[in-house]
Amino acid sequence: MMRRVGLLPLLVGVALAVLVASVYAAMAATWNDAASTAGSINAASDTDGDGEWDPADPDSDNDGVCDTGGPFPDGTPGTPPGGCTTGPEGYDNCVSTPNPLQENADFDLNAGGATVGGVALPSDADGDACDDDDDNDAFDGASMQTQDPGSEATTCSAGAFPLWADCIETYLGTVIDDNCTGSPGPGGDAWPPDMNVDSDVNMLDVFEMFPFWLGPGIRQDLNADGDVNMLDVFLMFPFWLKSCT
Repeated sequence: MMRRVGLLPLLVGVALAVLVASVYAAMAATWNDAASTAGSINAASDTDGDGEWDPADPDSDNDGVCDTGGPFPDGTPGTPPGGCTTGPEGYDNCVSTPNPLQENADFDLNAGGATVGGVALPSDADGDACDDDDDNDAFDGASMQTQDPGSEATTCSAGAFPLWADCIETYLGTVIDDNCTGSPGPGGDAWPPDMNVDSDVNMLDVFEMFPFWLGPGIRQDLNADGDVNMLDVFLMFPFWLKSCT
């Protein structure tokens, strides 16, 4: 005799089957998304395009300087011909930007005794090739000053930068790898608020701006907006009556 199956157990079975199918579909979609994301991360993180994912690549930018440690000999996967050498500080100071010479101006200036307002110029671990401000001359003796540069500083991207970032100094025509007119750096017209290049910021520098007042004057246009006015003078105030070395 055939036994009848109750309606309730049948409905429960169907519901369980639907639930399991739904969970599996959701998990499959998650796995696919994860696999897709991992693939894009791996591709985007191979900086030098040598087939080695950056975390496993001993020289991510193929500049011949090992990311950390080293040296690694010729033929090491992820290194250029000849392998890679150990950086002067034990690492590549611009791990994603080729800089085989490892220049680091603010580090050298600090080591050489550069100062602002009698305070040692700070240094950072970023090499010049990847540093927004090679010489850290936006330091006012207490902190790093910043600004959103005007439209005339065309090599600056959007957002806040150190007050005298490289892209701003490039517009002004001042030296990007020194904080002051004299040693220990290469010297010259190096400190943007020091208009008369005497290593001091005072009224003499403001007087230098007057011939260009309310008109164009690239060297005097400290905020890079195309005009010389009080907005440029205001940028000098954090450095007022201070000297650089």
